[in-house]
Amino acid sequence: MWIKSKKLAVEPDTLCVHGDTPNAVQMALRLRKELTGA
Repeated sequence: MWIKSKKLAVEPDTLCVHGDTPNAVQMALRLRKELTGA
């Protein structure tokens, strides 16, 4: 996360994703994979 050109370390416990597109589940799974390396 960046604020005023300063990088902040963020370690969230949860992430809320909302989507009503036909491929919302696939998008959420891809996001999880990219963020966790799973």
